Amino acid sequence: DVIADTLTDRSTNPLLRSYLWAYPAGIDWFTTLADTNDPTTTHTILTTIYQHPHTPTDLHHLWPTGPTIGGTTP
Repeated sequence: DVIADTLTDRSTNPLLRSYLWAYPAGIDWFTTLADTNDPTTTHTILTTIYQHPHTPTDLHHLWPTGPTIGGTTP
């Protein structure tokens, strides 16, 4: 029952879908963010993106010098 409830919550609440970033396009972006030597940027981005879901374009606007997600242009 607990697992079923968790899966239901993740499918209906977009704030709980962050796990999807652990897959191909997002993992490189988050890995690069984690490796950056700019703690202010990292803190600002993580605080912002967990308030509501963001698209790859939104992420590019938050971190224009960061890597491109899923292609060569944002």
